Amino acid sequence: MKKRIIIAAAITACLALCAAMWPQAETVGETPAVIVPEAAVVELKTEAETALPSEKEILQWGAEYNAKFAESVTKTINAIGTVDLSKESQIAEARKSYNALTSEQKELISADTLKVLTDAEKKIVSLKAEKKTQDEAKKKAEEAAKKKAQQEALKKKYTPSKTSIKSIKKLKKNQVKLTWKKVKNATGYEVYQSMKKNSGYKKVKTITKNKTVTYKAGKLKKKKTYYFKIRTYRKAGGTTYYGNYSNVKKSLFRSLNRAKTVSNTNSFSTPTYSSVSS
Repeated sequence: MKKRIIIAAAITACLALCAAMWPQAETVGETPAVIVPEAAVVELKTEAETALPSEKEILQWGAEYNAKFAESVTKTINAIGTVDLSKESQIAEARKSYNALTSEQKELISADTLKVLTDAEKKIVSLKAEKKTQDEAKKKAEEAAKKKAQQEALKKKYTPSKTSIKSIKKLKKNQVKLTWKKVKNATGYEVYQSMKKNSGYKKVKTITKNKTVTYKAGKLKKKKTYYFKIRTYRKAGGTTYYGNYSNVKKSLFRSLNRAKTVSNTNSFSTPTYSSVSS
């Protein structure tokens, strides 16, 4: 069909050229001009009209042309298949091909085919958002793990050694003196006191000097048992690192007892004190 159109155009051009070069009646001086036979002109016109396609043929050819483009785009869309992030560029190309169609060609794309494309685009948006969330969570987890590893390294480096209580000695009826082992890599010490061995400890004193290894605990009540333990600490880079608690030691104040002997009926014994490791 295209060939016929080209032939018709060529014949038409030829007729125009002939009409321009061969005038039918012209004299040059006394010599008559060349006259183009009328029959030849009629024959050329007839051939040109015969070569030109009819309106119906042109419309049919246009419909076939549009159908081929629509079919090509339909195949491109249906080739998407299962959607994942690796199909992002393929889906973008399918959209580009669809947008390049004329309005007549787009009408030839079925609603189901177009839905495949739009659903694929929505899926890509969803998958990208999901991946972004996962990447951010992964990044946070990696940063947290890195920070934790750094903190653990610093803790291992700066955590002071554990001390131990050497003795508890009575000073007055309601006072005792604690003495513990000095720790070289400690900034200071914390003293904890409780009336129960395994719970209820409260910090009663913070020692800020490494060389100070004694503490006087006062206001202790008779007939009560007190438990003590010490914890070392070290300050470095604005952070305080704590060592493990020391061993627990207890102090026991006994009540006053009357003497059994007659000669000492009016005298009282002094309070007694014992220190027991536990």
